[in-house]
Amino acid sequence: MRLPPGWLEVTFEEEGMEIRAIRVFSPPDNHSVRLQLLNRGYPLAEEDTQILRKTLSQSPKAIFERKDGTKATPTEVELVSSLAEVLGNLADNQVLNSETDDLGPSFMLDRIDVLDWKGRKVLAVRGWFRDPEQDVRVNNYCGLFIDATSGEPEAQIEEIFLEAPTEDLLIKYMPLFKASLDSLVWR
Repeated sequence: MRLPPGWLEVTFEEEGMEIRAIRVFSPPDNHSVRLQLLNRGYPLAEEDTQILRKTLSQSPKAIFERKDGTKATPTEVELVSSLAEVLGNLADNQVLNSETDDLGPSFMLDRIDVLDWKGRKVLAVRGWFRDPEQDVRVNNYCGLFIDATSGEPEAQIEEIFLEAPTEDLLIKYMPLFKASLDSLVWR
């Protein structure tokens, strides 16, 4: 995968994440915008692997889309719940956590899609992080979840995602992120 021109690798520490590898890149003039490559470093359980692979076997389509002012349907709750291990920290979302105080969700899930990306099925997720104590939007997110070991019994998840503190910045850098994703070569 080619990085956006001029982007630099930066150091970024995330508390509480047990991951094997993370690489973070930012534009030289704005380190609050981050393109991240994450390998969790551990396989999903067999049941979660089966759920992921069954989900990825579907035709490309939106499998969840947030509707303002309405609660998720039981089918949507079941779907998002079944993908909780795949989603990792994005599973603490409004579909699975209905608290409205500081115990509320840390991620607001907007959309999940099954995509065929350059001949390989992936999950694409959009949404934004929320500071539950302040109840404010703190980071916007767009990413791909990839089964990096599709031929193995247990899936290893790799994520490629873009985060930006505002929606405007996410939109501004989205074409560069997409160009990087377009340059992906699967091994």
